[in-house]
Amino acid sequence: MGKKLFEKGNDPKAFFRIQKCHMCGTRYYADNIASKINQMIKSPAAGSLKDKLNE
Repeated sequence: MGKKLFEKGNDPKAFFRIQKCHMCGTRYYADNIASKINQMIKSPAAGSLKDKLNE
Protein backbone atom coordinates (compact mmCIF):
# COMPACT_ATOMS: atom_id res chain seq x y z
CA MET A 1 0.00 0.00 0.00
CA GLY A 2 2.86 2.42 0.73
CA LYS A 3 4.07 2.24 -2.86
CA LYS A 4 0.57 3.12 -4.18
CA LEU A 5 0.36 6.16 -1.90
CA PHE A 6 3.88 7.19 -2.91
CA GLU A 7 3.01 7.09 -6.61
CA LYS A 8 0.12 9.51 -6.06
CA GLY A 9 2.18 11.95 -3.96
CA ASN A 10 3.58 15.28 -5.15
CA ASP A 11 7.23 15.92 -5.97
CA PRO A 12 9.75 16.17 -4.54
CA LYS A 13 9.45 12.74 -2.99
CA ALA A 14 11.48 9.64 -2.22
CA PHE A 15 10.32 6.16 -1.29
CA PHE A 16 12.18 4.89 1.75
CA ARG A 17 11.65 1.19 2.46
CA ILE A 18 12.09 0.24 6.11
CA GLN A 19 12.36 -3.14 7.80
CA LYS A 20 10.32 -2.21 10.88
CA CYS A 21 6.68 -1.25 11.33
CA HIS A 22 5.59 2.01 9.68
CA MET A 23 4.88 3.72 12.98
CA CYS A 24 8.33 2.74 14.30
CA GLY A 25 10.16 4.23 11.31
CA THR A 26 11.18 7.43 13.05
CA ARG A 27 12.45 5.50 16.04
CA TYR A 28 14.81 3.33 14.04
CA TYR A 29 15.55 5.51 11.01
CA ALA A 30 15.33 9.09 12.30
CA ASP A 31 18.74 10.13 10.95
CA ASN A 32 18.09 8.62 7.52
CA ILE A 33 14.64 10.19 7.27
CA ALA A 34 15.95 13.60 8.37
CA SER A 35 18.77 13.37 5.83
CA LYS A 36 16.33 12.60 3.00
CA ILE A 37 14.07 15.50 4.02
CA ASN A 38 17.04 17.88 4.10
CA GLN A 39 18.14 16.72 0.64
CA MET A 40 14.66 17.40 -0.71
CA ILE A 41 14.52 20.88 0.83
CA LYS A 42 17.90 21.76 -0.69
CA SER A 43 17.05 20.43 -4.17
CA PRO A 44 16.10 22.80 -7.03
CA ALA A 45 12.75 20.98 -7.34
CA ALA A 46 11.89 22.09 -3.82
CA GLY A 47 11.73 25.82 -4.58
CA SER A 48 8.02 26.04 -3.84
CA LEU A 49 8.46 23.87 -0.75
CA LYS A 50 11.03 26.31 0.63
CA ASP A 51 8.60 29.19 0.06
CA LYS A 52 5.85 27.37 1.96
CA LEU A 53 8.17 26.61 4.88
CA ASN A 54 9.17 30.27 5.14
CA GLU A 55 5.58 31.58 5.27
